[in-house]
Amino acid sequence: MPFLWVSFKRAATGYSPIARYLFGMLSIILLTDGGLAEEVRDHLVRVERSIIQFAGVPETYKVWASGICINPNCSVVATAYHTQMLIGKKQLRVAGGHTTKVLSLANESDTNKAALPYDKKILSLNMAHDISFLYTKHSVPHKSGASLSYSCYVGEIVQVAGFNDRHFETRSARIIGLNVLMINGGAELEENMILDVTMDRGTSGSGVFDERGRLLGMIILSGTVRFGDGNLPVSESHGAA
Repeated sequence: MPFLWVSFKRAATGYSPIARYLFGMLSIILLTDGGLAEEVRDHLVRVERSIIQFAGVPETYKVWASGICINPNCSVVATAYHTQMLIGKKQLRVAGGHTTKVLSLANESDTNKAALPYDKKILSLNMAHDISFLYTKHSVPHKSGASLSYSCYVGEIVQVAGFNDRHFETRSARIIGLNVLMINGGAELEENMILDVTMDRGTSGSGVFDERGRLLGMIILSGTVRFGDGNLPVSESHGAA
């Protein structure tokens, strides 16, 4: 599954100064050791929702992802917009906090949309806008905003950190592509970071950190990229380069 790193500098043009500031803070960070893992864990939260389905036998359907604290006291959390599409804007919940407002970079009038299969659903969205901001009534306890880095390079070792269901995980990875043209159906995405690692479903919104624990971007996709005569498992992320 691939990680794609997408710059928000161009996407944020025309938004308010606050919106541009928030978009510019998005990054993915990968961890490199245990001490760093504990440090970056302070910047990540769970985003989740349990839904009971009554078609036939009642069944609990859980949707979860990670979120990244993007302001100092962690009262604003960034996560993947496709998680909002799955859960519903009014249903997004940050573990440890009460959500009061959700803003999204994506909207119905977006063009250049890709079709993403998820269980029995097909999600249609512009991957460059795959980001939502959750505002909480109070700061999330024991959490803080991540410091940012706007610089990375191909070959750099990073660590992906986030929640897999209720378990916090870190994965070491290498950046194997920056700003590579990616095509999904008829949709194109040019500003990105590609990592040589695959992730489980439900790990969208995980952060990518450099060796100093600075945030580089956020995971939005994981899958197989076709090139030439072969396939390459990768992950895609949004970033702030």
